[in-house]
Amino acid sequence: MKRGVIIGVVSLCLVGSTYANPVTFHPVDVVPYALIVGSAVVVEAGIATLLLLFWGTETKPLYAALIAGNLAIYLVVFLPLLDNTSNVWFAEGVIVGLDGLLIKILTLFDVFQDDTFRPLRWRYAFLIATVSNVVSYCIGLAATG
Repeated sequence: MKRGVIIGVVSLCLVGSTYANPVTFHPVDVVPYALIVGSAVVVEAGIATLLLLFWGTETKPLYAALIAGNLAIYLVVFLPLLDNTSNVWFAEGVIVGLDGLLIKILTLFDVFQDDTFRPLRWRYAFLIATVSNVVSYCIGLAATG
């Protein structure tokens, strides 16, 4: 338990003292870039998981799946989309849509459902994706100065 707290505090201190742009990648900024993108993905998945607790979902498997899914969406969709278009808002809109789709699909599987699970409507999936992506965007914005 103490080791996890120490690791958490150290990683928060590292993220708080780094400066990198999560939209554009520079080879010199590999460590700060990874810290900022990683913290944004972890916080985004955490907020979505906490909000999905109101629908009776399992915490740990859903959190792990959302981290993996959000990281895959960021690397496979977001970065190539920004290379093709310079409009960050368009790319964020696409990401919110894909995150909402990911949340809805994940909640359909039994492994992510608790005994008290209630089916999630599409609008709530997209609302949860929007809230978590706004916080993730704010983390990236704070990191760029």
